[in-house]
Amino acid sequence: MPRAAAPASGAAEVEKLTKILAVVPEGGSQGSLFEKVARLVRQTGADIELFLTAPSDYFAIAAQIRALNCDVAVGFTLHDGSTPLAQAVLERAAEVHADLLVAPRAQLQLDACPIPLLLLGKEPWAREPRFAAAIDVAEEDSEAIARNIMHTGGFLAQRLAAHLDILYSEREIEDTRVRMERAVKLARLVREYHVGCERLQVFDGLPEKTLPPLLAARHYDVLMLGAVQRHRKLLSEFRSVSKRLLSATEGDVLLVEPRAAAAPPESTRQQLAHQA
Repeated sequence: MPRAAAPASGAAEVEKLTKILAVVPEGGSQGSLFEKVARLVRQTGADIELFLTAPSDYFAIAAQIRALNCDVAVGFTLHDGSTPLAQAVLERAAEVHADLLVAPRAQLQLDACPIPLLLLGKEPWAREPRFAAAIDVAEEDSEAIARNIMHTGGFLAQRLAAHLDILYSEREIEDTRVRMERAVKLARLVREYHVGCERLQVFDGLPEKTLPPLLAARHYDVLMLGAVQRHRKLLSEFRSVSKRLLSATEGDVLLVEPRAAAAPPESTRQQLAHQA
């Protein structure tokens, strides 16, 4: 299975994530969740701030971070207990200009998240994690989300030495013109990010029907997909596609909202340079 590759020699420098805010739950100094946060610290090169929901965990977590002996800046924020957790997390993310929010999948309920959100479960990542990007190019907003998935998710896949599959299911069966238009969009997206064609897997049928069984069978470590905010309910008001894909995986999930999906600068498109 293909692995996300580093940029080719002479390519423009990758525009990396520069700031990650990671929410650490009570007792989070132990277990696979903290191990994954530690990998983000070691391998992404981004500055990371740990938001501790239980201030009493500070000394144990600080000791573990020091033991990593990394050259990146690691800061700490302690939840004061008086501000609702979701509000405090989002306010801190805005204050530090975080590019990515990392949080426990089952413990942090957000009504909105203006930046990509990586939800971590209890299962550990493989030494070489398996990532899947479920993208859609049928509409203008979904194409923008696909670009941001490739930007944020592609960077993480590259730095974590992850295998990457790009999954697309064409819902239009009969209209040849529409299929061709979407195929052109998909090809353009692949070229922009220098993704090898062997990473792209195209299926026929409604994605909410074709992709969930595949996701359930493959057990990806991280699924990357777009979230559509409706009535300010990020996690409960997905389009049916995203909701079903989310339900089909027990692994971790990277969620991208439309307003987080600005087209990246030219330099970011080198982050998935075609593997020679």
